This record gives sequence, structure tokens and C-alpha cells, in this order.
Amino acid sequence: MLRLLPSLLLGVQIRLDGSGSSMCSGRVEIYYNGAWGTVCDDNWDLNDAHVVCRELGCGTAVRVRDSAHFGEGTGQIWLDDVACSGSESSLTECRHSGFGTSNCGHSEDAGVVCSDGLVRVAGSGSTECSGRVEIYYNGAWGTVCDDNWDLNDADVVCRQLGCGMAKSAPQSAHFGQGSGQIWLDDVDCSRAERSLAECQHRGFGSHNCGHGEDAGVVCLGGQVRLSGSGSTRCSGRVEYFNGAWGTVCDDHWDLSDAKVVCGQMGCGAALSAPHSARFGQGSGEIWVDDAACSGNDQIRLAGSDRCSGRVEIYHSNAWGTVCDDNWDLNDAHVVCRQLGCGTALSAPQSAHFGAGTGQIWLDEVACSGSERSLAECRHRGFGTQNCGHSEDAGVVCSASLPKPSISMNHAGEVTWGQDVSITCSISTRALGGIFILQKTSSSFRKTQKSRTNSATFNIFEVTLDNEGSYQCQYQTGGSRRNFSSPLSDSVSLSVTVSLPKPSMSINHAGEVTWGHDVAIMCSVSTEHLGGTFILQKTSDSFRENQTSSTNSATFSILKINFDDEGLYQCQYQAQMSSRDFTSPLSDSVRLSVSLPKPSVSMNPAGEVSWGQDVGITCSISTQHLGGTFILQKTSGSFRKNQTTSTDSATFTILKVNFESEGSYQCQYESVVLSQNFSFPISDSVRLSVTVPLLQPSISLTSPNGGLVWGPEGAQVTRGYNFVFTCSINTSYSEGRLSLIFSGSNIVNTKAAVNQSASFNFPIAEYEHQGDYGCVYEVTLSSRKFTSTTAVMMSVTITCLQIRLAGFGSTWCSGRVEIYYNSAWGTVCDDGWDLDDAMVVCRQVGCGTALSAPQSAHYGPGTGEIWLDDVACSGSERSITECQHGGFGQHNCGHSEDAGVVCEVSLPKPSISMNPTAEVTWGQDVSITCSISTQHLGGTFILQKTSGSFRKTQTSSTNSAMFSIPQVDFDNEGSYQCQYQTQVSSRGFSSPLSDSVRLSVTVPLQQPSIYLTSPNGGLVWGPEGAEVTKGYSVVFTCSINSTYPGGVFSLISSGSNITNTEPAVNHSASFNFPVAEYKHQGNYSCVYEVTLSSKKFTSTMTAMMNVTIKLPLVLLASSVAVGILLLLLLVLVLVCLVFRRRQQAKQPGALVQTQLTVRNQYEDSEEEEHYVNFEPVHSRKRQKEEQRGTEGEESNEDHDSEGEEDNESHIYVGSEDIYVIVEDNGEEEVYEDTVGVKEAANGGESNDPDDDYVTQQYDVGRRDLPGELYESSQYRPEAAEELQRNV
Repeated sequence: MLRLLPSLLLGVQIRLDGSGSSMCSGRVEIYYNGAWGTVCDDNWDLNDAHVVCRELGCGTAVRVRDSAHFGEGTGQIWLDDVACSGSESSLTECRHSGFGTSNCGHSEDAGVVCSDGLVRVAGSGSTECSGRVEIYYNGAWGTVCDDNWDLNDADVVCRQLGCGMAKSAPQSAHFGQGSGQIWLDDVDCSRAERSLAECQHRGFGSHNCGHGEDAGVVCLGGQVRLSGSGSTRCSGRVEYFNGAWGTVCDDHWDLSDAKVVCGQMGCGAALSAPHSARFGQGSGEIWVDDAACSGNDQIRLAGSDRCSGRVEIYHSNAWGTVCDDNWDLNDAHVVCRQLGCGTALSAPQSAHFGAGTGQIWLDEVACSGSERSLAECRHRGFGTQNCGHSEDAGVVCSASLPKPSISMNHAGEVTWGQDVSITCSISTRALGGIFILQKTSSSFRKTQKSRTNSATFNIFEVTLDNEGSYQCQYQTGGSRRNFSSPLSDSVSLSVTVSLPKPSMSINHAGEVTWGHDVAIMCSVSTEHLGGTFILQKTSDSFRENQTSSTNSATFSILKINFDDEGLYQCQYQAQMSSRDFTSPLSDSVRLSVSLPKPSVSMNPAGEVSWGQDVGITCSISTQHLGGTFILQKTSGSFRKNQTTSTDSATFTILKVNFESEGSYQCQYESVVLSQNFSFPISDSVRLSVTVPLLQPSISLTSPNGGLVWGPEGAQVTRGYNFVFTCSINTSYSEGRLSLIFSGSNIVNTKAAVNQSASFNFPIAEYEHQGDYGCVYEVTLSSRKFTSTTAVMMSVTITCLQIRLAGFGSTWCSGRVEIYYNSAWGTVCDDGWDLDDAMVVCRQVGCGTALSAPQSAHYGPGTGEIWLDDVACSGSERSITECQHGGFGQHNCGHSEDAGVVCEVSLPKPSISMNPTAEVTWGQDVSITCSISTQHLGGTFILQKTSGSFRKTQTSSTNSAMFSIPQVDFDNEGSYQCQYQTQVSSRGFSSPLSDSVRLSVTVPLQQPSIYLTSPNGGLVWGPEGAEVTKGYSVVFTCSINSTYPGGVFSLISSGSNITNTEPAVNHSASFNFPVAEYKHQGNYSCVYEVTLSSKKFTSTMTAMMNVTIKLPLVLLASSVAVGILLLLLLVLVLVCLVFRRRQQAKQPGALVQTQLTVRNQYEDSEEEEHYVNFEPVHSRKRQKEEQRGTEGEESNEDHDSEGEEDNESHIYVGSEDIYVIVEDNGEEEVYEDTVGVKEAANGGESNDPDDDYVTQQYDVGRRDLPGELYESSQYRPEAAEELQRNV
């Protein structure tokens, strides 16, 4: 029966199917788009299974099955990558790849095993396949009542347990009484059901039984199952269990063999015996080959246990007994061997194990003892007998047990105090026995009863006493006899005590300040406490011991000095079982002593306003107080000292100006033990001076009332006086304000008095019409600073003045009066309407007309009535442009004076922000709203264009300032102003102003970088830092910042190193324990800080060049080798010079010289010929010439002095060699065609066919060849003359 449930949302059904499936376990299938399909097991887990089980009403998921555990499905794979949270009501509500989208095959079909409907066997004497039947339902285990309980019911349970067919169906709580619920009663199975819950019964929890009626089963054993692709409960690949599931080879596999399997599975007759992995290839072991069954091979023992009992065989679909006629030990041997129970110990007769029921299949059995099954023995034939069940035959087998296997969960040596487990296991069907673990060399012995084929023995916290060899044995009983297996092989338990290498730490990382206390902690991770920690120095005799009852000890070194520098290591010693154990030495930590660098800070930070006071604080972390702080400028002669008894000093710079700008550093000097110490110079802080100027404001007045305000700005009546006033809020006492007029390019400038200046225009003319603005300029320390221009004010010059007057009048309501002919007069209300009022309202700078009162509504005027019968269209710019009876022409009295009520029109306010542009995070900001109107006493509103920010401020002037303290990124955005006022009990609002943008920035100074070497491997050269290879170096990055936290990055351009460390007190150190050539390069620091989820990064520091050099010993050896090579070279040069001088004194030396021959031809073409001239003189001639030369040596100096001022010209005739030697020792080569006599007289040769061969000799080097050479016209006397003179 398939279990399915509809999904209300998608119309999807779900069911469990497949080989070995039940109502609540099986392959998951869903019905979608008109077809059933499977679910892929990718990411399939218990959360997914929980949803399936809950959807099917099968309780909770017990386990997940993957890899087509219940056989491969067919058709669609509907779902893949299912990811349920476990709370969904349907599998289709879980996340998945989409219906029909998968990358799986049916070998990956997912399955579930749900809690409801599960069965188990339990109770006294129960085994894996026998015991009291219990079923899981509604979250609890319960029993089954034995009313109508029979072998059909037991078969279904055995098959559900994977234990084959039922051997018997015990009743009356045979395996002891259960407890709790009795879930089923009156069970009636047909044997075709897949689970007990599918059988007919009274309903879960409905019964009339007690636990004394609990039903049980005894199964043949879970040795055979049917599996594979397309398998069902009664068809599939045959698999046999022998400690693990394996397959059966198809050699000689036939219908007789299949008949035995079908009978064992309770599946009726065999229809076919497929070969060649018809149901797919299995995996693992192939347990059985060459099976040869007769078809009647099923046999079981009843009435006792697995290896003793009444003999029953299965034939013609029914179990029956064997008659004891002629029953003996040979017959019993065959039965015991067939059952895998060893040899027969006895062959009981006369229904020793109780009388059976049903058929008596065999009689007068006569086995030789060698047959493979009882059916092969001689007998009278199936069903032929003359016996009753009181003669039922039985057997008692030895239950032959194999040698157990033994394993230990920690192979090899085990650490002292560790827990060890030894597992004994055996491959047998005789389960429910006792495992024995014993030591080969002592009385140690432990026993453990097990229902499975293994048992695990735990030995907790092993000591040296537990060392030795261990063996296992298995014992089981049958027919009141016990059987023991051989002893297993042995495993050896060796115990060792291994103390780990201690760890150590120093409470001051990096360099430690001179005079501070240092604590070095040694700790070890071990349970062997109560030992001794040893702290020792690697380079001298320092050694301290400390016994500790914990796993650590702290060694204190008080008031360190430079003698304490060096490497320190820890070791731990402990005693156990009267044996001493020592740990390895820990890694070393280096203690380096240094003087601290002061820190410097400035208040206020960032740019400082000109004239403001600034405080620079120097502080130092040291115990040596009472010293002197020095504040100095990095450039210039500025220097201040301050002696203090505390660890800090503050230097005040009053009223800073531009000369105060620059970088400042601190240094600390102190006397310690009569010795002067100058501490390192601090990092620098930058003092930058700025002059912040607000935007000036501009206002307009008319002393004689010639000003009105319209929607486009100010309207001044021509001829009237008007005055502009420029003002600014500033702390600078001097400066100038300029009025800028864009209409006529007028620029007027006046000195600011009380931060304001007025610009008077006595008579308004049309040329004054235009836009006006103000600019403020101040000069400080010879520098000029200019503000931004105030918002431009538009001024229009009008020709006629008009006003609203009378009782209760306002700026925009009252009796209409016009100024004409030097007098004010009224307007008669004859024909007066809203169009006339509209023109007046526009002319006086108010809004639209609301009403046109008549009959002297605002009281009668006096004097002239200038206009009557006014008829305006409403579009005129002035009332005088409307039709009327003429000035002074009327038939009215002042009781008919006309009036108007206008809407108040407010101009758009202006808005400004201080400071302008970007604002530093945490700075105070002010936003000023101002408006050009005479309707003062209203309310200014500042609001953000996005968000709920809104502030209001009532002001009696034409402006209001809103302060935003300590801005952050939440304050960023655009701001606008609006002005509201009340006139004649009516409220009026101006348009929104233009917006100003508030942008918040985080200015970061450039970090500083410096380099140290704790073990002295650093020197500074002209190119930068030089670090000795193998020494440690530490880069320290720091920054002067007001922002908390942040990280520093150390960047190396030479080796692509980028390390990042968190900033602690605005600095971070990067340690390189061993300097290598790969560390050579340029280093710099970058600082990054996150504020309100935004990251800000500083500029990079200037690059620091680091060179890795050889240690001094290697360098010295290299220098020595270089000096030796240089001396050797000098010696070789001396020898060569000496040899050359010796050669120069021997003119007879043979020399072969290449000469250049130039011929001049009539066609003026030149061609170079190279001729080798060979020596022609014999040794005898050479010696004679040598003697002649020696005789003349005494006159050489004299001859050369006499010839100093003369040129020596030596010639050889036409086509001969010649050389001209100048008196300065240089040779001059002539290549002209010159004869002997012509050249001597300075003449020129006329013979173009003369050939000359030239050879240059360096006389100063004495390399003139001692041999003469042969040419086509060789003359010995000329050559000898040449040699002697040279």
C-alpha cells in the first residue's frame, strides 16, 4: 500500500515506494504534471525527511536514505537540491531547483525512514531477529496483543525487520512483558503486506489485552534480501548477509536455487532465476558461488534456539516435521552443517523439543553424514510416513564459533591518562553471547553480553599498569551447553608519558620600556600538574625555578635594564609513578629594552582659526617622572621647555597666526641613577591656520519711504533715497565691505565699522536698477582673505509712488493713496473693482487682490482726490496706466475713498552654511536663513529635503541661525529654509529657499612609519635602512587621529607584502622575526578607519627603503678576498711593465708589422693595401747593429737636447717608407706624393705614381721595431739612418 497525501497549494501528491518500503519508509515520490517522479538526494538531509514524514502523518524522520536505498525509480526526477528548514508543511514549500530541473540519475533517488510504523524486537533473550514485537506510533513504542497471532503475522514482521521468514510466532509474553501502550490487537495479516501497520487490526490503541499477552516472533534470520534496480519485495538481485551484505554468483544458478530463496522470503514459488546482473550490479563482497540447491533446502529448528530444537523443513509451501524413525547422529550432522551450527552433539527423539503441528514431511531418514542438505539423504519420500508428532526428531549442534577479531582505537603507543577502547567482534549467527577481554600476563578479565556481533571495552585514563597484551573470546550457549570460540589474536597496549612543549608569553610585546616590570608566563597543556617550571636565558647563566599546582607559572623581572635583554625559554618537569619526565624547551621570546617615545596631541585638532589659542600636549609613559618636555618645530628655531613632575606637559600658543604654522614634535629628557637620558623624538602634529569667513548679509532701506517689496524684489521710487547695508558676523576687527552692482558694474568699497558698512544712494535713478551683492575682505599677516558673495538682491526703479494707509491698514491692506504733484491724495471708489485692486496689489509688492473695499472702509483721507472712474484690465504695471478721468478730475468726497486687501507675498529666503563645502566629522555647523521683507517677527523653518529633520526658530529680524553640533553622516544631505509670518490675522508662507548641501568628511593625516630591530640588526645608511640578514625587524605605523579604532596596513613594493593589524592607541607594529632577502624593498603605511559603516583611508607615508645585507663576518671575508685579488693584479702589472722595458732595450727583437700602403692613381681613386713585411736581417747582422747602437748610447741625451727645437724629417725615396717625428713626441704621417728632395725643401712632388707605406710608432713607449723591413725598393742606408735618429 502506497502512502500519499495531496498538497493543497500545488496539487502535488507524495508517496513512499520501492523495494523494502512500508507505509512510513521508502523511496520518496511526488505526483506532478500528471506523472509520478522521484527526488534527487543532493543535499538531502533530516530536515527534508522531517517534512516528508510529517506530510505523510508518519511522525518524525528517523533516518535519511540516499543512493537509491529502496531501489531505483523510473520516469521523471521532479526535484533536486531540496533545502527544507524542517518547519514546512509540504515538500513543495521547501527551496529547490524547480520542478524537473536536476543533474541526477535514478541511482541518486532519495528515501526516508519515518518513526511511525517502525517495528523492533525486544525483551529477555531477544536477538536481532527474535523477541517481543514492538511498534512505534504517535511518538511512543508499544506492544502487540497475541489475539489471533500466527505465522502469517510473524512473517510480515520478520520481513519488515529484514530477517527473512518467520520460524515461529510465540505468544503469552514469551520474551517478557512490555510496558506502556498496547498499540495493536486482533492483527490479521495475509503475508502480502509490507509492514505490520498495513495488516487488518482493531485500530491503533484499541485492544482488550494486558502485557501478559504480548506477541513475539522468531525469524529465520536476516540473511537474504532482494535488491537492485526495478526490484520488488519478491523479485530482485539476491544478496546474502555474512557480517556485511554481498551478492551471489550466477554460476549454476537455476530454478531450484531460486525456489529456496523465494521460500525463505515467503514469496511462494519461483518463476525464474535471472542471470548476468539482471537487476543491476551489486557492490562489496560476492559471498556465494556454485550454489546447488535441490529446491527443498529450507530447514529450521523450532522449540529451542538457533542451533538446537525440533527439525522442520519447508515443502509445498508449508512447514513440517521429521519423524525420528532411524534418526541418528549422522542425520543430525547434516542438519547442523546445513544450518551453520557446527557439528552435531546429539540427535534427540520423541519430540524432545515439543510436538510440532501440521505435516510430517520425512520419515526413515538415512544420511551418511556427508550430504549438503537433509533433502539429499535417503528417505521414504515427502509426506510418506507412519508417525505422529510425538516422534518428531531434533538436534543439538555445537554452534561452531570462529576466532574473534580484536582492534584498539589508538594504535601504537597511548598517552598516559588517555581513554582507550578495545573492540571484540565475531562473524557468527550465534548472537546474544558473551565477549571476554583478558590480559595475557595478569588476572585482568572483563566480560560483556552483546546482542550484536561485537562489544567494546573501555579502559579509562590508562596508566603504566595497563600496559600489556590483550585477547578476546566469545561464548554462547545452546541446549543448556556453552560454546566458546578460540582466543583472538592479541593487541599490545603501550603507555607513554609525553609532555608537550610549553608556551610562553611576555606581558609587553615588542620593546619594553627601561625601568618597567616585566612578567614572563610559562604554561603547558597537560593533566600532569604539580610540576616545576624552569625559566632560563639562552645566552648566560640566568635560571629560575617555580613549582606550580596549575598549568602555568609567572616569572617577574623587576625594573628591567639593558642587562635583562636577551632570549628566554621555558621547560616543564613532572614526576609520575616515581618516574621523572621533562618537556622540550619552549620557543623563545625576546626581551628588548628601550626608552619610550613621547606622544603629542593638539587641541583643537585639524585646522585652527587665525587668532585662536592652541594647546599642544606632550605625554610619555614612564616611571621616571620629574623630567623636562621639549616642544620644537621641525623647521625653524622655535623651541620651548617645560619641567614637570607628571607624565605630561601642555604648551600654549596664544593667538596663532601664519608664523605659527608647521609641524611640532616632543622630546623628553630625564635623569635616572645620575645618568642623563634623552628619549626618542615623538611623531609630529601639523598646525595649519585658516581664516573662516561667513557669507555677508545685505539689506536695503529708504529713509524717505520710497521702497516697496514686490515678488521680484525691491521696488524703489525714482527720485527717492535708498541705502544698502552690508554686514558680516566675524571676529576680525578690521576689513572692508564691497557693494557689487551687476547692472552697471559699480563696485563700492568701505571700511567695515562694527562689522558693517552702509552705501547711500541719495536719489534713485533708472541707472541704479539691477542686482546688488556684498563681499567682505580682510588682510591678516599680509594675506588677503575674501568671503563668498552675499545672495544678490534685485532692485527695480519705479516712476510713481503708491501707498496703503488708514485705520487698520497694513503693508498689504488699506486706503489707496498716490503721490502726485508733490502731494498725497486718494482714489474715488466710482467703478472700483477687483481688477483695479489687482494692479495696486502688484504695484505695492503684495500678492493677488483679495477684495476691493469702498466707502472709505479704512477711514476717509484728507487733501486731494487724485483719481476717479478708474478702469483697469488687471494686467497694468501701475494704476496710472489704467483708464481714469484724469488727475484731480472727480465728483467724489473722501467718504468714497477706495481701498484694497492684498495677499502678502513673501520672497524666497536665502540660505548659507558655515563652514562651507565639506565639514569634518564631529565638527559644529551653523546654517543661516535670511529673507528680504518688511514683514518681520515671523518664524524660520529649516528642513532636510529627505527625512523627517525639521527645526523652527522665531526671529524679530530678517534672519535666523540654526546650529547642528558634532555632525556625523546622519546629518549629510540637502537643507532648505522657509519663512512664515502673520499679517492681519492671516498666515503667509514664503517659497522654499534654494538648498545647501552638507557633506561630512573624515580628514586623516598622513601616518608615520619607523623601523627598529630588537636584536640590533639595523643601521642607517645614505640610501635608508640596512638590516642584517637573519635579524628581526619591527615596523611601527602610527597616526595622530581623534577617531577610535582603525587598522594599519604595511605595504611593501619590493616583495608585494601587505600586512594588516588593528590600531591600538593609534599605532600598530609589524614584526619580521627573521630578515630575508625577500623582505628587501620600499615600505609604507596606510591607515583606515570605519565610521558609521563608511571606510576612510589616509594617504600613504613616504616610502622607507630597506636593504638586507650580509652579516659582518661574511662581509669581512669578502673584503679580504678582494684585497688579495687587488694585490695580485698589481704584482702582475709590475711584472709586465718590467718585461716591456727589457724588450725595449733589445732592438734586435723580431717584429712582424702590418703596414698600410696607399697608391694614388690618375683617376684619383684611393685603395688601401695591407702588406706584411717580414724581417730580412740575419742574427749576425742584428748583433752588429746592436753593438753599433750601444756605442752611441752615451750621446743619446745630448743629441735629443740639441734637436728639441727642430723637426726631424727622415725620408725614403719614391715608394719608400717614411716617418716624421715631431718634437712633442707625436708622429706625423705624410701620405702626399712627395719625393725625397722635394719634401726636404717643403716642395711638392709632381709624380702621381709614387707609392708610400706608412707606419706609426709611439716613440715615448719605445715600441719602434728593431728590425728593418723589405719593400720593393729597399735601401739599407736610409733605413739605418731612420733607426739611428729615432
